[in-house]
Amino acid sequence: MAKVHGFCRALFQRSSTSSRPPVLQRSPSFRLGVRRSTLSSSEAPFPVLQEPTLACDEAARRNRDVNLSLFAEIRSIRAAIEGSDDEVRRKDRSSRKLTVRERIDLLRDDGGEVLDVGLFAGWSMPYGRVPNASNAVVVTKIAGETCVVSANIWTFKGGTLYPISVKKQLRAQEISMENRLPCIYLVDSGGAFLPLQAEVFPDRYHGGRVFRNQANLSSMGIPQISVVCGSCTAGGAYIPTMSDEAVIVKGNGSLFLAGPPLVKAATGETITTEELGGADIHCGVSGCTDHYVESEEEGFQVTRRIVSSLNLSRRRRREREEAVEPPLYSTSEESFASLLPPSLSHGQWPALEIIARVVDGSRFHPFKEKYGPTLHAGFARINGYVHLCHQSLVVAGALLSNYNRTLPETSILTHIIMLRK
Repeated sequence: MAKVHGFCRALFQRSSTSSRPPVLQRSPSFRLGVRRSTLSSSEAPFPVLQEPTLACDEAARRNRDVNLSLFAEIRSIRAAIEGSDDEVRRKDRSSRKLTVRERIDLLRDDGGEVLDVGLFAGWSMPYGRVPNASNAVVVTKIAGETCVVSANIWTFKGGTLYPISVKKQLRAQEISMENRLPCIYLVDSGGAFLPLQAEVFPDRYHGGRVFRNQANLSSMGIPQISVVCGSCTAGGAYIPTMSDEAVIVKGNGSLFLAGPPLVKAATGETITTEELGGADIHCGVSGCTDHYVESEEEGFQVTRRIVSSLNLSRRRRREREEAVEPPLYSTSEESFASLLPPSLSHGQWPALEIIARVVDGSRFHPFKEKYGPTLHAGFARINGYVHLCHQSLVVAGALLSNYNRTLPETSILTHIIMLRK
């Protein structure tokens, strides 16, 4: 305290021997000294509150009984909401699909907290009970980054969207936008709930605003990643195609505006779900999805790798710099000399072999591997930082061309550069 008093005296005191006020010099340790000072109870800025004594024990008992019953009711509602998935799984033991909670648990960091948003939304609506608004929204950490996750609850009405589902989806996007958090969509939806479609789309803050928000998130540079875990019909199909990167699960995931029954009714053609909009079609032909996986578990591993490549956290960038892995293969002049053709017109560039000798740990995360097979595109780290390389030009993952570029290859180049612009 003596330092504080001395500083205050110097602040207001003028020198009697000079016409000019003295220059005040603050001790470099002044702030540190004040913060570390130990105050006695009499000098503490705020007194400690004592637990009040209730004037009437009967009033306290009534309060306790009422509130404990409310707490029990909340717990029972929560159990009913979270138990609805398990009931569907018991009825359909042959399903390869995971419940929403299982998906979120596989996606998030081990031991990380999960903040549910709007868990009780939709519990008592004029049009009936919609558990968790048929759309689970949580804030959690994925690969060390705080993310917003919005997941369709396929175990309730096939994940169809009610008016309250749309409202909750918009809220998730608002949280992502206002806090600049990556938005992860676990898509498994049959589109709008048709008996209530008149209340889903028409107004300013209804279904169409979901896609407006996606465009705005993209323009703000906030990453959006979709995992297509099931059938995505009509409005449910737009979200993955408007995301920055999309993962699709073979056999379960599908994208189309109308399913095989409607195609049959409209054209007379008989077609399967996989042929119409499965993983092979959208990864290898249309290019709507970027990562092809065999199972949901693999899909969430790929999603975590995508999040880790975003370079969002400065702290994580420092950690990556400190833990740089050398390439696993020889980086000598002789090894490169044996790989490179004499000229571009003689033979193909062994792109992956070159990448393996340049990037950290020879690790490479491919992008649109089945779309445009003449181009190797993806992400890798060099000295801890994620890069995108094209031949000798470093722009921002690792990317080398083997042949002349066609439309798919050009599309990949444009897409991947926009992802990390």
